[in-house]
Amino acid sequence: MSEPEPKDTETGRPLDVAVVGAGIVGLGAALALAQRGLRVALLERVAPEPVRNALGFDPRTVALAPPAVALLKRLGVWEEADAAAIDRMQVWEEEGTAALHFGDGETLAHVVENSALVERMWNAAEKCVEVRCPFRVTDYTELAESAALSGEGTDTPGVAARLVLAADGASGGIGELAGARMRRSRPVQHAIVSVVQCRREHEGAALQRFGADGSVLALLPLTDPCHRALIWSLATSRQEAAMAWDDDAFYRALNDETEAAAGIRGVGPRFAFPLRQGLASDINPSQRLLVLGDAARTLHPMAGQGVNIGLEDVRALLARLPAGDLAPPGAWRRFAADRRARSKLMLGLNAALLAAYGARAPLARAVRNMGVRFLNGNSIIKAQLVREAMGVGALTTVGFDRPGGVQ
Repeated sequence: MSEPEPKDTETGRPLDVAVVGAGIVGLGAALALAQRGLRVALLERVAPEPVRNALGFDPRTVALAPPAVALLKRLGVWEEADAAAIDRMQVWEEEGTAALHFGDGETLAHVVENSALVERMWNAAEKCVEVRCPFRVTDYTELAESAALSGEGTDTPGVAARLVLAADGASGGIGELAGARMRRSRPVQHAIVSVVQCRREHEGAALQRFGADGSVLALLPLTDPCHRALIWSLATSRQEAAMAWDDDAFYRALNDETEAAAGIRGVGPRFAFPLRQGLASDINPSQRLLVLGDAARTLHPMAGQGVNIGLEDVRALLARLPAGDLAPPGAWRRFAADRRARSKLMLGLNAALLAAYGARAPLARAVRNMGVRFLNGNSIIKAQLVREAMGVGALTTVGFDRPGGVQ
């Protein structure tokens, strides 16, 4: 296969970086590398479009931890008015006698609508990055000093770059073309996402409740004080029944599930998707290819860490970016090992949390409630958990070893 014509026809050199996938993580990587003065191409199948439901919101939301927000601010794409702060959080269970309360004078995260953030990032990318859309990658080949991506959908059929970043999602893409298979768990739950209208203002509070049947229901604040984003993870059979309910029956069920903590009085359109946890077999499957974001791992949404871990990938990449050749032999192996270890940690924590709250034996419930009471009353341990969840703890910052600290 011959090398595609590079963008820089004057020098005849390949591009510095090709980023495949224009979600939040891919766009973040493209913008950050362009700000470093690199020549970047962004390849995407479909241009983003604004999404608004009947209540005026995109039901797909992300809760961004402070380091993710700091990165987006540096990229010039953060808009405070479009984000709702989570200042406190309550976590409890259906059969519990104790609850966890987080938030003590600091913002834990910001909730943003996915499409609004992606649209801002896309507009910024069009000013400093070569955007090729529609572009569907069909082949990946490594050459002596670059990697070649063949595709279809634009007048220019291919791209050559010294480093390729696969941020094209969990459904499989160029990472799998290069041998990085995604090992996924069997879907035992589905998630329902929507927006709900409430009688009471949320006051910056996020709510999360574990059901006796293993379900997890989260309500996150939105920019309107009487609206919240809903993410409800539940068994497939129950999800199918819930999607068949009319709106009145659905929001009454939500009030029952949350013990009327939010005072829900209306609900927007609902969407459902299967939940799997997964991990790519290699984050650096070939010399010039790195796998980022959901293409590297997929997490249960209960902790809201998917996009945050993906933007951690971007920050870790920036911290390790070599000068000169961006992908000399072996340069990215430690990065891959660190990011895979971080992924395994998060996957394990999610699995352990689901197992702990899923244990229904009386003794297990008693021990769990004792543990929750102890944790809620121990400010030191709880503060460290908050730091890890916010992305600034000791476990979170593994791999950011460039002088000067986390980038």
